[in-house]
Amino acid sequence: MKYGYFVRFAVMSMMQETRVANAKTPVKTNKTPIKMDKTRIGCDQPKKRKSHPEDDLQLNCVKWFRLQYPQHYHRFFHVPNGGSRSKVEAARFKGLGVLAGVSDLFLLVPVGSWCGMIMELKSEKGKLTESQSDFLAAINAHYYTVVIKSFEQFVHEVNFYLNTKKVP
Repeated sequence: MKYGYFVRFAVMSMMQETRVANAKTPVKTNKTPIKMDKTRIGCDQPKKRKSHPEDDLQLNCVKWFRLQYPQHYHRFFHVPNGGSRSKVEAARFKGLGVLAGVSDLFLLVPVGSWCGMIMELKSEKGKLTESQSDFLAAINAHYYTVVIKSFEQFVHEVNFYLNTKKVP
């Protein structure tokens, strides 16, 4: 049951409160009482989500790109390279070719001397890791590489790249 723990916890808390209220002498416990948001008991309220500014930026950028440039739908993608994995799974993925530092978004549309556009998205306070910097430096000769820190910058860079005159 998905919310079984919360329901059991709420029932147990109510039973304990009833016992304490009915007891002639107060029950002393060493445990600090847990403060619980009672609006969450029935799960009517959505659970608060952790802040993921890079993910939010990427979601907005992808949505905009898909609407603005539907002709490049299959040439614009994200490589799911991050996340937590077990040691066994990480070793397996490494054997399959996963590289540390690979950028977030790829636009495989050749323009001029560039084979495509590679974008690393960062929050306003985010910084490149060493492996991300190394990856961008390694592909910089053949790809238009950019570190994106805002939606407005993404729109500007994509429009600049796709509207650059193609050189034979």
